[in-house]
Amino acid sequence: MFFKQWDMDCYASVGTFLYNNYRQALDILNSEAVQFDKAKGSLGITDDDIARWCKEKVEYFANIEEESEWDVWAVAYVELLQEYYALEEQHANATASFLMTTPSDYEFMSPSLTGKSHPIYSQELSRTHKLERQRHHVSERRMQVLRDVIDMEVRMCIVDHWQPTSQEYRKTMEYIRHRKYHRAVDNLQRLVIQQLFELHNMNLAQTAYRIRTHIVKSLQTRCKAIHNAVDTYNALAVKMTPPRPTLDWNKVTHYTFLEEFNLLRDTGNILHEKPWAHPAVCAVMKQANRLARAHEELEHLNVEIC
Repeated sequence: MFFKQWDMDCYASVGTFLYNNYRQALDILNSEAVQFDKAKGSLGITDDDIARWCKEKVEYFANIEEESEWDVWAVAYVELLQEYYALEEQHANATASFLMTTPSDYEFMSPSLTGKSHPIYSQELSRTHKLERQRHHVSERRMQVLRDVIDMEVRMCIVDHWQPTSQEYRKTMEYIRHRKYHRAVDNLQRLVIQQLFELHNMNLAQTAYRIRTHIVKSLQTRCKAIHNAVDTYNALAVKMTPPRPTLDWNKVTHYTFLEEFNLLRDTGNILHEKPWAHPAVCAVMKQANRLARAHEELEHLNVEIC
């Protein structure tokens, strides 16, 4: 008796599910079909254009290359060079401080008056030892980084150090800027997706109160992290050539499609030349996809009902 009633309840719930999906598909077709035709007319595009652009967009993002092994090595090498040049400057300053620094109140005293127990002698001895330790520490670190630089040069078949004025160095620095920008976009995308999942979990039925409280606290932390990620992205976006569009908090929180983050990854002017990258055309293409999925859903529902 229990399983019979359970089967009847499941069958009734399936009917409700199909009915709601049918209504939703009809609502989409009735409310958006006219708007879709008007948008196509105002932009001067056809259904064939939309189909061709959808195919181009899929091919474009499918063919985006990942980092090559040489680029990864070049980035690591330039970062080591930057650290080495910084340590070179620190070592020169530490050596100068150790060899040339003279106390402002220095006064010659005879050896008989400058025993080790004299307070001035102890003070200056401690200062000298401190400067020597600093110089020694910087020198050891500099030699260690230099060994790493030489090791990478052997692996990469580089004869001379890349100088900041060399073409390879400047090219790699430009690549590093693009790389940091892409990392900022990836981090922002990760945080927004995590927030969407947590918002979805809050709306699930049979979610315990403690779990909801924990999710709310996580969302508060996530909001702060997204704020910081947006600030980091904006700081890097304005440094790009050409500058990339900046974002604000309200705009990011309304991102619901991954393609919006993919469009941000374009660091050249390639996407600006693509018609399907324009906001108005993107909106029409999304609307076309919704209408196409609604027609498909109606076909599937008619099969289920019959």
